[in-house]
Amino acid sequence: MKARTLVLVASVLAVAAAMTFSAVSLARPQTTEPTKYRLVVVVLSDKGIRLGYYSDSRTHDGYLPVPSFVPRGDYVSFNVVNTGKKVHNFTIFGKKTKPLKPGGKSHLFTAAMVRGSFPYGSTLDTGKAFHGFLTVV
Repeated sequence: MKARTLVLVASVLAVAAAMTFSAVSLARPQTTEPTKYRLVVVVLSDKGIRLGYYSDSRTHDGYLPVPSFVPRGDYVSFNVVNTGKKVHNFTIFGKKTKPLKPGGKSHLFTAAMVRGSFPYGSTLDTGKAFHGFLTVV
């Protein structure tokens, strides 16, 4: 009788261990992908703001465009240029450039750490074309 009990306990422990190890092997890793460097070109004109997105990989034609969103955790470099004839500025993620004269350039650098839609725009201009949202996924 002792041998049967011992065999029963051993088999129950073996099944429990097998279930535990299989669950652990199926679990997703807790880390995310490595961060990447994203370049966003911001063109300020008298008609509005245009954003151009680029990734860190280069092709023979220059930078490879990426979709109009930024993955969470990526470092984002905003290169801002004023091509208009008036003074403009740019603000995003609570950061703001100084007022840029025609032909002026500026640079903002940040990490996109939180998912969501974040407003960007110009505090010197009130038109709808001077405001938008950048999505972090």
